[in-house]
Amino acid sequence: MRRLLSFPFLILVRMSVVLPRALPSFTVWSKPNVTVDAIDSFYMANGLPITDPKSGYNEQDLYKNRDPRLGWSVVLPGSQYGSVTYIPATDQVPCGARPRKYADIGSTNVDDYSINTIVLRYADILLFRAEALIEQGQTGQEVYNLIDQVRARVGMPKVEDVEGTGLSKEELRKILRHERRVEFFFEGERYIDMLRWKDPSLVHNVIGYDRSLLSNPASLSTWTFKKVLVEERKFDSAKGFLWPIPLDDMQNNENLTQNPGY
Repeated sequence: MRRLLSFPFLILVRMSVVLPRALPSFTVWSKPNVTVDAIDSFYMANGLPITDPKSGYNEQDLYKNRDPRLGWSVVLPGSQYGSVTYIPATDQVPCGARPRKYADIGSTNVDDYSINTIVLRYADILLFRAEALIEQGQTGQEVYNLIDQVRARVGMPKVEDVEGTGLSKEELRKILRHERRVEFFFEGERYIDMLRWKDPSLVHNVIGYDRSLLSNPASLSTWTFKKVLVEERKFDSAKGFLWPIPLDDMQNNENLTQNPGY
């Protein structure tokens, strides 16, 4: 028996993923932290990935001239809010970075969380339609227009101006999937997207920053960013896209059969 992802189920999963267990702030943080892989996925402001030699990316000034969604999604090392400077080395998270999205920064009352939980955004509708068109092999101008609307919201360049025109289904699929990752960071979309795409290459090792090199708040210019392996991840695509059916359910219904690999 396989799990069916209906629309209501999608909404429930998203809400259960993003609702904070505690007030994200500078004094009380919830569990999630941000991996370097996620940070690296945000392009430069010119629309080029940081791996492109023409992007202007500097690994020691890694937050300069980036997609503005990075700064709105992640509490960047050195970010200053009032008199508080965020120093990754003094925080307990393994990767040295915290999510900015859903953080009620400045509030000290953990019982008065004022940020609404996102259920569905217009950008989601635009990118869902673009994805549907791409998967149907329709790679015309409408796909570009849909993705461009999402990019225009934050001042990022159009697809036509960076990636070009006349792109193939595979090229547009890659662009669309990247756009979903950075647009819906920490909104509970990623897990559902990975289940739908069934692409095992999207599972990565957990990479963080060496926080011992970032520890002097009085001299931010001396910080050195060095990537370190925090945790190795292994993924078995033969069973990893399905959960096991609970034993109690199997015992209560003899007609159920366990999902493959469990």
